[in-house]
Amino acid sequence: MTDPLTQKLVDHGAKSLGAVVDKLLGPTAEVMGHELVDWYTRKRNIAKVAERAAERSNLERAGAIPARVAAEVFDKAQWADDEFVAEYLSGVLASARTTDGLNDSGVSWTALVGRLSADQLALHWSIYTGVQRRHRGGDSEQFWTMIRKQVVVDYPTLFSTLGWPIDDDATAMHRVMDAAYGLRREGLLNDLTHGPGDYLQNEISWTKGHRFDSDRGYLTFKVTADGVGLLLHAIGEGKRWFGTVVTHEVSLAVDASATLPSAAPALLVEDLPPVAASA
Repeated sequence: MTDPLTQKLVDHGAKSLGAVVDKLLGPTAEVMGHELVDWYTRKRNIAKVAERAAERSNLERAGAIPARVAAEVFDKAQWADDEFVAEYLSGVLASARTTDGLNDSGVSWTALVGRLSADQLALHWSIYTGVQRRHRGGDSEQFWTMIRKQVVVDYPTLFSTLGWPIDDDATAMHRVMDAAYGLRREGLLNDLTHGPGDYLQNEISWTKGHRFDSDRGYLTFKVTADGVGLLLHAIGEGKRWFGTVVTHEVSLAVDASATLPSAAPALLVEDLPPVAASA
């Protein structure tokens, strides 16, 4: 089976990854200088990001990526050893490709990806793809309703999705908490709290009155519009309005990111049964 990048080379008569990058960047490749582009493509991590962006782009359609965006993405990509960092940067790069090549909003999204740790990106991906799967197939007009819903995930499910072990010294738990509160600082999560099931069931206003397993710990939160925007950019669909996150086209793009873990559809607090009234 031919891999996607090789097929791009065949389809467009390109002889090397550098030639594909020229097509991806459009006239910007000349502005930046072919020597500079060649230098970038010789860097392993940058080549990986450029390759994935090319796979996500329709190179049959004329287009360009602003030099500012390309330069910022390539600079960050030098250190993109982690798969999540590479995937998110490639999505931002692909999202920045337009017919006129004038929209450099990808600069700010690149900066956001650069500020987030690999753990924060992993948690963002797990949370937001789970929410996307929970609501996919719905109406884009339901977007604002979607982000007002409280989400809950138990720790075993979350750690399984992330592929992190649950260890005796709580190292993995500290990683999750640090990542979650880091996402909140960036405006990518709201109404965030965590704790054992009986605590959420009886003490927290967002979850009170719903039945939780007292033997399990949970993370609960609401997603944000900015968090949805980052997901769309991560999958190369950043030109879409945020409400389209539930559409079939976006679902295909999420599912096409096969190198990243697949999250189960998110569980909402409203999905949990109410606590039985005492006699």
